Amino acid sequence: MHIFAIRLLFIQISDEKIAYVILFNKIKKSILSVYQINYSLSKWICMLTGIRSIQL
Repeated sequence: MHIFAIRLLFIQISDEKIAYVILFNKIKKSILSVYQINYSLSKWICMLTGIRSIQL
């Protein structure tokens, strides 16, 4: 019974590790996508301001 409890604990710990890894990957992906969106937005704004300054 004691060995079974320890095994159950190890399974729980490994499950938590997997969950943390999945969570970390999701957070990393969302941060990267936000960064890419911000980068493309800033590029677009730079293009717009460049066009505006040429017109002025």
